[in-house]
Amino acid sequence: MIRKLILLATLCVVTVMATNVRPVTVNSPPGGEQSLQQILDTIYGCTGCVSAANDQSTAAYWQLMGGPPKQTAPIIEAVNAAAGNAIGIYTDPAAPILIFTAASYTGSAATIKFNVGGTLSIFDTTGGASCAVDGVNCGTFTGIDQHDFGFVLETNNAGGHTYYTDDSLNPGPDQARALAYREAGSDRWTLAFEDGTDFDYNDKVMSIESITAVPEPASVILFGTLLVLCASGLRRRRVS
Repeated sequence: MIRKLILLATLCVVTVMATNVRPVTVNSPPGGEQSLQQILDTIYGCTGCVSAANDQSTAAYWQLMGGPPKQTAPIIEAVNAAAGNAIGIYTDPAAPILIFTAASYTGSAATIKFNVGGTLSIFDTTGGASCAVDGVNCGTFTGIDQHDFGFVLETNNAGGHTYYTDDSLNPGPDQARALAYREAGSDRWTLAFEDGTDFDYNDKVMSIESITAVPEPASVILFGTLLVLCASGLRRRRVS
């Protein structure tokens, strides 16, 4: 009986705590490529103040800072890009909206504005010739909740893949396809995506401002439900 109680309690703890597991190993890139640490140093303007190995956040979803409706956009900037990859934003994983297309390049920049009524507008702030040339998906869109969104990488390699900031949406066994970092004391985040098999996480790196992490909605609901079920199961077993 005691052995069964211990097993049930262990399963409850493991299940309710399921989330993005960090840290993961960041490998060295092939010769000639910048490492993720070098990219982070450039973004944050200091050497090693945000560690690629040790400062990985478990965040999978974010929201805009401030009360609704948020009119001031987070400034989203692509600071490193692999050819053929695009970055989007999603609330529904099946319906992401691209921010940067496969044509984006190092320095491509966009501003996202959440409007009254629930729409989202994307503007090109790169200063280049046009949205299309800069690889910015300009326009007004629907379907993104300003209190609950993640980011997605769409690749063109090996037939094309879609990878999310929420590990549970990615195919295994290597589900960690996006690493998130935040500069201490600020709202400046960096997302580093892996599009292949070398796991150096320098394939598409994006800096983002004016957002804050929120618990994964599904995990929060699951957490509460499983706590009740686990507590009930343990109580019944004690009584028996």
